[in-house]
Formats: sequence, C-alpha cells, structure tokens
Amino acid sequence: MGELSVDSTVLTPQGDIATVMGVYPQGVRPIFEIMLTNGRKCLCSDNHLWHVKTPGDREKIKSGETANAYHTIELTQILNGTIKDANKKSLPITDFTVPFLDDDGKVKEDFIKSIKYIKDDKCQCIYIGSPEHLYITDDNIITHNTSLCKYIAHRLDLDFAYINYAKMMSGGVLGDTASNINRVFRYMARTECLFLMDEVDYIATKRGTEGAATGGELSRLTITIMQELDYYKKVKVKSVIMAATNRADQVDPALLSRFAIQKEIGPLAIPEKVAYIEMYLKNVKVPYDKKNILDYCARNIMTCQRDVENDLIRCIARWIDKDRKEPFMLSRISREGVSKQ
Repeated sequence: MGELSVDSTVLTPQGDIATVMGVYPQGVRPIFEIMLTNGRKCLCSDNHLWHVKTPGDREKIKSGETANAYHTIELTQILNGTIKDANKKSLPITDFTVPFLDDDGKVKEDFIKSIKYIKDDKCQCIYIGSPEHLYITDDNIITHNTSLCKYIAHRLDLDFAYINYAKMMSGGVLGDTASNINRVFRYMARTECLFLMDEVDYIATKRGTEGAATGGELSRLTITIMQELDYYKKVKVKSVIMAATNRADQVDPALLSRFAIQKEIGPLAIPEKVAYIEMYLKNVKVPYDKKNILDYCARNIMTCQRDVENDLIRCIARWIDKDRKEPFMLSRISREGVSKQ
C-alpha cells in the first residue's frame, strides 16, 4: 500500500481492474497488527475501517430482526470497547478469500484473534475509482461507499460527477485548497449535473479536532465549504450537491445542517431484497421463478446488495450463454462459472 500512487491499478473484490484516483497522507498514526483465527494477519492504523459482526448481531439475524448485521467501525472503537470482546467479531468473506472449511464443509468465519500495537508510523488513505471503492490487499479488502448517488442522478436525468480531492488538495499544499474549492463550487453552480462530495469527512472535519501540524487549515477549509453552500442558497443554480460519509460523527455539525435532506442508508431487509431482485429481472425482461428468488434470499441473508447485483449479472450471463433454453436460476456462483461471452 505504501507504494501505491495516483494511476496505480488494483484488483477489486469482483476481479475487475480499478485505478487509484487519490492518495491522502494521514500523518503519523499508531499501527496495530490484527491477527485472525485463520492465521492471517495485517497491519493497519487506529482509524482503519473494519466490517465486523458480533454475537449479538448473529442473534438478531436468527430472530429475523435484521438481514445484515455487519457494522463498519474504526479500529479505535474496537480498542475502546464500543463493541466489546474483539475476539468475538467476525469479518465478511469475499469471493477471492481462500475459505477455511469446518468438518461439515461449511465456510468458517474469520474472527479477530488478537490486536497488538506495533509502532507509530506514516499512513495514507487510498481512494479507488470503482463504485464501491474497495480493493484487495492479499486476502482482505479495504472498505469505503457510492452507487446510490449515481442512481439518483439517473432518476433526475442528470450527469454524474464527483470531486477529486487529490486534485483539489493541490499536491498537498493546503493553502491553495480553499481557492480550489471556490473554483469547483462556482463551476458546479453553472453546470447542470449531480455533484458528489464523497467521503466528505476527509475535507470537512469537525472544527477544533485537528492536530497542531495543519495550523488550523482544515478548519478553514470546513468554513470555506460552508460559505460556498450558503452561496448556493442565494443564487439560482443548475446542479444538485450530495455528500456521502461513513463517519458523520466526524463532520462539523454546522456543515451537516447546510444540507436540506439527510438520510442514513441501511442494508436491505429480505422483503426489500426480494422486491429489488424482481424489479431488476422485470426491467431486463428475464423470466424468473418466485420460489427460486425467495430461496436465494433465505440462503444468502448476509449477502449485500453489491454482491446480489453481481450474482444477477453472472446468472443472466450464464442463462444467455445457454441460449435461454434452460429456466433462469439465481444462485451464488463464482466468476469462473460464467463464460466471458
């Protein structure tokens, strides 16, 4: 990861190639070694995001209270006991993770076995040009978010664009960033488009929380963004501005209040997942069996919407590859199970 730079290429969980769009220095941070029960281990900083599931989450799934109980949290939240008993937390398994099987042939979950402080070291955040912003490092993947905003742009019949923080940060010179923000917002004001400020917590942090090394520049950037959003209210603009973050708690409350609509997007429940799959298949005119869809959702409670979409695309490709002569069946299949055609 330390060798990645803008325009480097990486592998996504779906096996596609994605380009590094931005590299953001995080300064010197505490580094910890995470050991999993399957023997794998990795190094990460204290603010690294992990997707975890607890025993309490599993009980909610069994009772039908929720379909997907994973939480995206920082390592510091695990260390501080926000979710107790780190060694009872399991991590999701991707298509490219080599699975560990139990005696019955079922895939074992990967649990956190231990967390050990290593040293303080320089860190950087990598922004990937793919819808989920996920990429693989050895057996594990790095987390992030985005498809909803593209869908909203589609429904509004607007072009979609997002702000590239790597370009905006002017090669790391914070003093030039405020003027860059001003130019970007003035451009957005006269362009009919949906603009996404993804991971807005990176550039609009809560004032008073930054370290002395930046000299208060991050707080000034937050104020600049708020002033630009206020400008939007005074003039008639053609564009729509959206912001996304996994850490709303780190965004300045005054900035959040500038957005007319605020929504927290949770995972799909089983009925929502069934309705989504049926709508998808109807839109692309693929005949389906209702029982097959219900069975798929029941067997894959923890499968996220992104992976459902991948399964749909792969199964449709397999159905077409067989000249549509066999009934369409939705199932969890590997990429190797589909013809490249």
